[in-house]
Amino acid sequence: MNHQFNFRCGLLDFQVGECHDEIPFEPREYVRASAEAGIQEMVFTCKDAYGNAYYDSQLIKRNSAIKSDFLQEAIEAGKEFNVDIHAYFNVLLDDKIAGQFPEYRMVDSIGGKVIAYDYYKILCPNSPYFQIIRDRIADVVLRYDIQGVFMDITYFQPDTCFCEYCRREFTGKYGYPLSGKLKRGTREYRDWHEFRRKSRFNLLSSLLDEIHGVKDLNVVWNGSGSYLLGENEIDDRSGCLTSEFHAPDYLDGIIRAKWMHSRGRPFLMSVPYELGSWGDWTVNPEVTLDAVFSAVISNGGGVYVNHVPYPSGEFASSVNKSVLASIKNIFSRTREIEPWLTDARSVPDIAVIFSVETQRLFQWHSDESLLAGYHESLKGVVEMLMEGGRHFDILTEGAFQTRAREYKVVILADTACIENDTVATVREFAEGGGTVIATGFSSLFGSDGRRREDFALADVFGARFRGESEFSVDYIYDLHEEIGCGVPDNPILVQKSGSKTLKVSTMGEAEALASLVEPLFEATLDRHVYHQHAHPARRSRFPSIIFNRTGRGQCLYFAPRIFSSYRATGSPWLQKIFSNSLAHVCKEICVLVDDSRSVHVSLMQQGSRYVVHLVNVCDAKFDVSKSFMPRMIPVHNVKVALRVMAERVYTVPDMKPLEFSRNSSGIEFVVPEIEVHKVIVVEGPRSA
Repeated sequence: MNHQFNFRCGLLDFQVGECHDEIPFEPREYVRASAEAGIQEMVFTCKDAYGNAYYDSQLIKRNSAIKSDFLQEAIEAGKEFNVDIHAYFNVLLDDKIAGQFPEYRMVDSIGGKVIAYDYYKILCPNSPYFQIIRDRIADVVLRYDIQGVFMDITYFQPDTCFCEYCRREFTGKYGYPLSGKLKRGTREYRDWHEFRRKSRFNLLSSLLDEIHGVKDLNVVWNGSGSYLLGENEIDDRSGCLTSEFHAPDYLDGIIRAKWMHSRGRPFLMSVPYELGSWGDWTVNPEVTLDAVFSAVISNGGGVYVNHVPYPSGEFASSVNKSVLASIKNIFSRTREIEPWLTDARSVPDIAVIFSVETQRLFQWHSDESLLAGYHESLKGVVEMLMEGGRHFDILTEGAFQTRAREYKVVILADTACIENDTVATVREFAEGGGTVIATGFSSLFGSDGRRREDFALADVFGARFRGESEFSVDYIYDLHEEIGCGVPDNPILVQKSGSKTLKVSTMGEAEALASLVEPLFEATLDRHVYHQHAHPARRSRFPSIIFNRTGRGQCLYFAPRIFSSYRATGSPWLQKIFSNSLAHVCKEICVLVDDSRSVHVSLMQQGSRYVVHLVNVCDAKFDVSKSFMPRMIPVHNVKVALRVMAERVYTVPDMKPLEFSRNSSGIEFVVPEIEVHKVIVVEGPRSA
């Protein structure tokens, strides 16, 4: 069965426990007010983290502070007010079962029982608890007229699990006992990570089969769209992909949104109404929520907005009116532009590959700094592209293998370990006329964790691996004229965290576009110059940037890890070098927003028309500290260049025409003002 996708969804994350004389919550009033606010679909808590039910059952005790079957009342209200009700289950948190069966709890490497999220007892999916939660979910699916199931907390905590059930299961699978003293870089550490993934796969696949054996419902689970989990083998079976978006970390939220959209699946992002995260009990400014919602829908997704009223005390109610008022205002604007959101897909232009293989390698590799460095490289390239006014997608390796021909540029941001099929696809992509941009370790490691003698893509990079710099900082200098335009004529710092710049040499007809400059020495307590690190002192004999033509395409290889360095320093000169390089090697990129350090652009196609989203949420505003802006500072006169021809350009939903000019490359237009989100439709285009 195809399940309807809704952009405007609600989430009652009712983790309130029994520490109340009474919870005077009225499900009908909550659902009615949610419907009035524009919510089409509601995830309603059935079982919380404490082990309480909010429905009647022989298998689990109802929360003693409630006086009726909340779930049934919500379902009846949903039918009355046209809101689909989905049942929320907190899967692995259950204080009551943990108290009754302490042996079912997750155990850390030193034998301690784990407390999750500050307060809660978390249970192991390999323990007999699995049968308990499976029976409870099947019971609700069988007896209640719900439209779907939402499962939360289906993953292991860090440094778990070493309970007796996991140890027994591990030994049976791998043929040797699981030690509590795991060491990075070993077979055992690698097997342990694989074991955790397989355990979660078994948990979710069994629950999914159990539910679908009863009813054909839409079943989703939180984290199925998380690139940090990256467990696509099971998560791609979720009815839609989900992850969380916590303001004001727009950068992370946009990465998650793009990662999910590129997997070709509908997705929804859970958004707390509170400042920062769940349970702050303090309302986010409406403009912050508006910016978050805009960032999600502009990248093809919908929103689960959390709204938990105060459960008891002087301020107890069924509805937080100020929260619902903000949701209503934002969702009314969303509803107005939904005709231009439905069935829209991102226009292929620039592909950033996020490699699950690389992430899994670095999870167990002996150098623990590599995993954080890889994530920082991803954030750095995304931040540079956003601030450079570029539209892009974040692809899995499999997606790139399938869709490579649709893209003009592919970026490997320190993608150390890539599949053999991806290596072949990147090579074919370049030979067929595409542009490859790669940095640092890209293609230098095998899946066994060993560093290769040379890059698997050495022929594409035009670079030979010669070793690592002995310094913690290096500098880029002697920039080629086009790449160095607007950059001071000084060596530009590249600062690393953990790993070092690679020493490489050119091969064949490849050309060095910049040199690698070394500091005077490595600064120590006993030997240093000024603060921080030593100054640039001498050119090395190695290039820092290499340009190589391969077939009909080309490649730019950066030996320094410029993307993670940009995250560490915010250097405008690294940003300028990258944006100059991108313009130098590929002049046919589809869209460019000029002077856009505060505007995120997303280009979607909907049938024969293009939809340009401009969202005023650049992460540069929020780097110093958390900033929940009560009012967004508008941006004015934003120039957009689009490589299509058009007959009509207008903003929606007001249908106001925008003047545009044509040139040999396509069209240009200026958007007079963007407060939070501006949507522009381009009709009648054809490729320039």
